[in-house]
Amino acid sequence: MRIAIFAALAGLAVASVASAQDKGKRSAPVDLAVSDGDLGDVVDEIGRKLRVNIIVEPDIHEKLTITLEKTPLIDALAAIASATGCEVEERGPIFVFTQPPRVTLEVQDEEVRSIFDRLLEPTGKSVIFSPRVIGKTSVSWKDVPRKKALAELCEKLSLQIDCRGDVLVVRPGKASVVLSGETRPSPSAFVENGGKKLSVAFEEAPLSQVCAYLSDKLGRKISCAQDVSEKVTISLREIPWPDMVRVVAKMLDCTVEKDADGTVQIAKLRRVTVSLDEVPVRTCFQKIAEQAKKKCFIGDGVDGKATLSLENVPWRDAAFALALAHDLELREKPDGSLDIAPKPAAGDRR
Repeated sequence: MRIAIFAALAGLAVASVASAQDKGKRSAPVDLAVSDGDLGDVVDEIGRKLRVNIIVEPDIHEKLTITLEKTPLIDALAAIASATGCEVEERGPIFVFTQPPRVTLEVQDEEVRSIFDRLLEPTGKSVIFSPRVIGKTSVSWKDVPRKKALAELCEKLSLQIDCRGDVLVVRPGKASVVLSGETRPSPSAFVENGGKKLSVAFEEAPLSQVCAYLSDKLGRKISCAQDVSEKVTISLREIPWPDMVRVVAKMLDCTVEKDADGTVQIAKLRRVTVSLDEVPVRTCFQKIAEQAKKKCFIGDGVDGKATLSLENVPWRDAAFALALAHDLELREKPDGSLDIAPKPAAGDRR
């Protein structure tokens, strides 16, 4: 079951101001005595005892021997991570064990974009470069964490990496590396947080059945679009219902939006595939809008050229990442149309 739901949980960025793990659970004592135990089995047992959601990435198969006595949960997880060469991330109400990849690379006078492409390829995300990311450089790393290598390269070149969902943007900036994060929501996006906590267990259940269950428990309408016919297998404990809806949508490669009457709907996510080399940036936006079936209004001053290599990425991620790379302002209007214009100067903002 861990693997069945991981894909949904791993990419879920829950927009809560503070962690949903309450202080009581974070400091709950953990007693543990394990000899050559499977990491996944160990954290599953801890999760069941403390009613906390803990996920291990499906490609991690570590064994550990460890003894803990009355150790606060947050410290126990850190100790387990250290013993298995992992890291623990808090993603909303969920603890996720990850294993950062390492890199060995030595090149002389290589194109900067080529080096970034090599380092970012394991993320599985598309990359868009600012037109100001140019030139060559030399690097030498031996068995260092990939994120550390990226941070060193960004600092050396005064660049930063931003994330817009499934697309990364490399542009001039403050030497920071952000490899995960969601694209800003649309005007109709579902942005609720907190709320009633639910526990669910479904196996091969039609999405309509899951939505009906949630509607009954919440006393409000949760629906799915007619073209979403997939079935759901999921088991979660004590999760705020908005997070649960997002998890289900992520599993099915869907999006969640809220209608004017308050209905929360799970609908298909439109994706785009665009491959263009040194064409006007206006053309890039038009291609994305065309595949997303959106009207697109491009203002004067949207100039320059862009190179895109996007394969099956959410259209919003593609559009907002392209705007960020070219220092443009993209607005999605309530009617769904897109308005793209140069960013106003700081003194012109109101």
